[in-house]
Amino acid sequence: MSDLPRSLSHYLKLARRELGPRLPVYLAVTLLATALDGVGLALFVPLFHLVAGSQDTDGMLVKNLNDWGIPWTLPSIGLLIVMVFTIKGAVKLGEGAYGGWLQAWLTRRWRARFLIGFSRVDYRNFTTKDAAALAHISGAELHRAVHAMFQFCLSLAGICTAVAYFVIAAVTSLKITLATLFLALIPAAIMRSLNRRSKHLATQLVTESTQYQSFVTELLHQAKYVLATDTASRALPRQLDRNHQLTQRGFKLSLLTALVRGLREPLLVITLCALLLLHAHWGSDSIDSMLFVLLLIYRLLSQLMAQQATWQSFLGTSPSIDVTLAEIEDCERHSSHSGGKPLPKGEHRYSLQNVCLDFESGRALDDVTFQVEPGEVVALLGPSGAGKSSAVNVLTGLLRPSAGIVCVDGIDLTQIRRADLQAQ
Repeated sequence: MSDLPRSLSHYLKLARRELGPRLPVYLAVTLLATALDGVGLALFVPLFHLVAGSQDTDGMLVKNLNDWGIPWTLPSIGLLIVMVFTIKGAVKLGEGAYGGWLQAWLTRRWRARFLIGFSRVDYRNFTTKDAAALAHISGAELHRAVHAMFQFCLSLAGICTAVAYFVIAAVTSLKITLATLFLALIPAAIMRSLNRRSKHLATQLVTESTQYQSFVTELLHQAKYVLATDTASRALPRQLDRNHQLTQRGFKLSLLTALVRGLREPLLVITLCALLLLHAHWGSDSIDSMLFVLLLIYRLLSQLMAQQATWQSFLGTSPSIDVTLAEIEDCERHSSHSGGKPLPKGEHRYSLQNVCLDFESGRALDDVTFQVEPGEVVALLGPSGAGKSSAVNVLTGLLRPSAGIVCVDGIDLTQIRRADLQAQ
């Protein structure tokens, strides 16, 4: 399977899951605007006839206008065109407003999921994460992910619009429409090659940017130690080289995006000129059909070229969606267990019974047993690495023991509601 279908299928599933019914509503508004545009373009055919002084009333559109009680006059046709495109403008305004609301809603949803997931994440899982990278993902990366998702929605809307123009054009003249598709194969191949290269660069850029941001954040957090030692001087050359590589990749990605935008108009004009030459030599359709289909084809090709630019922009930021959702879903997947038993407020008796705690690096607690009575003050003494912090983390429920039981007033800690424990 090629990169384009795989990306489209993957992100379509994500969009349907994250946006729900809001996505088809957005696409429906787009199709309504396209239908109105098709009606408006069709009205230009009788308008051109009237401007040229023709009184031909044999066309299907003219007969429909007469059936609807619309007189075959220049003012009435012109007024109808203005009305249709005014309604289309209102629909496009609604489309833009709905798209803006959709971005704001998705930003709020992902932020809430991140915060809720973090508040419930299992502490052992959290200790394996890079806090600096999480800070970057929850901020700039999340905004890039929302922007990428909206660009994907715009791409879907562009595809729906192009398909609608194609259907209208094919119904009017299938031969001209098929000829256009044949002529558009070469521009499509060029754009596809550029898109694949952009996707590869964007993935590298997002991954390395997150790593670089993590390093800088950690450097700032450890500023006291860094300034007192030669840590910065030893790490500086490698990070400066990474920064240079990030700059180069960012420039290449911008250059590819600019190339797509620059090629759009020339490729469109070349395709239209080739279509006109084909029709001049082998065309047999009426001038009315030819004129209307050309207007539709121009709209179709413009939409396809614009869609390529939108897709290019989406590919440049699409890895942010995967990175952001991966972290959110990982926090949700590793949420800490919460029991159902309530814990009254006040002082309680805490006890550890034959508790062991294992990490990948080794055992932190080995068969530990002690009890803390209500109101009793207990101090844990021992050298660094003896397990003092681990014992407290197990006692408060932050870490689950590998073996043994932690109890509060004789109740297993895992059976007590998490919120009640946190409130103590």
